[in-house]
Amino acid sequence: MRRYCIVEHQHKARPYVEALQKKKYAAHRRMERARFLLIDHEWNGLFAGSEVRWRSQIIKAEEMGIPIFVYPHSVRPNIPHDLTDQYYPVSTLFTIAEGHAEVLRRIGYPNQIEISGWPYTEIHPFRQKEPQDKIRVLFAPIHPVGKGYLPAEERELNTKCYQLLLGLLDEISLTVRHIQPLKYNGIWKDERVNYITGHFDGSTHDMQRSHVVIGAFTFAHMAVALGHPLVMLGEGIKPHNSPRKTGKLIYARNWEKYRDYMRYPLNVEDCQSSKDLLRLLKSALSVSTQIEKWKSRFIGQPFDGKRFVKTLENYL
Repeated sequence: MRRYCIVEHQHKARPYVEALQKKKYAAHRRMERARFLLIDHEWNGLFAGSEVRWRSQIIKAEEMGIPIFVYPHSVRPNIPHDLTDQYYPVSTLFTIAEGHAEVLRRIGYPNQIEISGWPYTEIHPFRQKEPQDKIRVLFAPIHPVGKGYLPAEERELNTKCYQLLLGLLDEISLTVRHIQPLKYNGIWKDERVNYITGHFDGSTHDMQRSHVVIGAFTFAHMAVALGHPLVMLGEGIKPHNSPRKTGKLIYARNWEKYRDYMRYPLNVEDCQSSKDLLRLLKSALSVSTQIEKWKSRFIGQPFDGKRFVKTLENYL
């Protein structure tokens, strides 16, 4: 089999690795004898907020003279690419949908961009759900990173959303899906609430039992892709890195150029009261042309493994 080097981030590389494997490409974590490098981004230190430099695999690929391909680190195209203005001249960046490519263009990303489709779940039409009694809500707060680090703005938003939901327990049945202990998420245990420990594994089965999902980032995008009603969390927070220890908080450089373009139609930040949030939850249960437009823009078409490999091979 033909050998290449893969740098994996959570479950995000899996669809690309599986597509390449079907075409007899073997993934390895070492650079020796690799025909190309597949990596989720180019920088060391950018997320941690420390000294920023090229990742060792990038430097080694340059020394070897082999192509470098970037797959999505995040379902948000601005992360990490709007945290810096220094871009390594990679062969191409594979992104998910036309909306992602448009955001990258607005940022001023200089390298070739190829759209390869939504890779993380199947894509389903909107699932019309009609609660017979209480609305079953699955709340997935913005998760901490490292050893429990979550910036104050995200933690405060989690707390706000949780408080609004607790004020609706006569109207809803609430399940919280959290990563890391509750206290690091800015929430606490309440005997009226169900709790599930989540993992960075791309699992979505917890959504099946809910009427509405409240979540952010990858989990929220997967909910939309699968057709689940969603209220988005965190759209009003300026995107940034996730610094560790004494690291520096780095904000997106061009947020104003694409903020409204990326914005999901239903957002927790628009709520001032539990009554406002209940209105959004009920709105999420209905088909929306605005949400379908957003879905077309940022979920797009299913990942096509054969097309991805063929496009990649054009650069070899």
